[in-house]
Amino acid sequence: MKIIKAKITKYRNLENLTIKLSKSNAICGKNAIGKTNVLEAIYWCLTDKHLNLTSVGAEDYKIGDQDAIAVKVELDNGTTIERVNAPTYVKGKLQATTQHLWINGEERPKKTGDVEIDNILGTLKLDTPKGIDLKQFLINPLYITLCDKEALYKLITKELDMSDVKIVKQDKRAELFINYVNGGDVATSYKKLTDDIKKINTELKNLQSVRTFLDIWKVEKDKTWEQLSVIADTNIVNAAQMLAERETIKISAQKYFEAQRVLMNKEVHKVFGEDVDWKFIEENQKDDSYSLVCYPLVKGKKTKLANGSTSEKILTGISVITNYLKHHKDLEALPLIFDEGETLDHESLEKVVANSQVKNQIITSIVRDEYKEMEIIKL
Repeated sequence: MKIIKAKITKYRNLENLTIKLSKSNAICGKNAIGKTNVLEAIYWCLTDKHLNLTSVGAEDYKIGDQDAIAVKVELDNGTTIERVNAPTYVKGKLQATTQHLWINGEERPKKTGDVEIDNILGTLKLDTPKGIDLKQFLINPLYITLCDKEALYKLITKELDMSDVKIVKQDKRAELFINYVNGGDVATSYKKLTDDIKKINTELKNLQSVRTFLDIWKVEKDKTWEQLSVIADTNIVNAAQMLAERETIKISAQKYFEAQRVLMNKEVHKVFGEDVDWKFIEENQKDDSYSLVCYPLVKGKKTKLANGSTSEKILTGISVITNYLKHHKDLEALPLIFDEGETLDHESLEKVVANSQVKNQIITSIVRDEYKEMEIIKL
């Protein structure tokens, strides 16, 4: 699916702009000419969000301008989508906005209109976790670094063929911990396990201190001592036995997490390709805990994507989207919209455009000081 035309009115510094788009587009011009605003306007029309996932605000209007901002896009299947935000100012400050949606020239209530846009873009075909906007995931290469990580974990792991049976097959020593968890949350169960071990160790230390104290201060024929001695001995034995059991389960838990890590990496490569690795389990040695996380590593590197350059984030995001589409062949390849095109070296951008696996239309920006006015070039 491609956008063939966009009309932008009163959006930031764009007074009245109509552009035609091809398969691969770079909006060129010097800094502060409005390249980013074009990308943001088109993205907002489709998603009702900025590229950084925030909502339209005062910065999107000209100060005090009572006119509405409006963006209309035409798709290659003939469908038109127009989103309009009318501002209300009080004493020069934006107080509220009223949004209108038109699809194929007919006005829609915002809520049902947004659902209809999802249907047009084909993103209602999959049931995605709460907190994930599938159209943004498929349009914005930076979405995976900005969205809710718990929701992203659910989206990604939903694609993986994982089960306790497969984990035990990977390492039978993990079975004891699986039985201990008994269908509950793995990370929470592990925390309870380590907390139990700490508690038992403290109890043992205290009991042994009491025993030593009573040995020193033992009074002959003292019934209280005899009673306490028996109680102390029994508790020490019981605590030691419980500690040994918990320590054995902890070793099983470590085998579980290692087996899970190996399996998840195998499975995620089947869906999202070999060139991007993911981190799903994080060990914190300081407080002896494991956390379930979800973030990709920079394409071809072991660096956490959030710590990568904008260029690395974009290339990794495009790779994730491309492989997700290969796995879900019924989904549309939606336009890829990303700013910071100037941070991508020319060679990398050319590779993205030339990559036969990338079926998406590309709409990005490039700084070109030699352009006096904004122009769109074909990549």
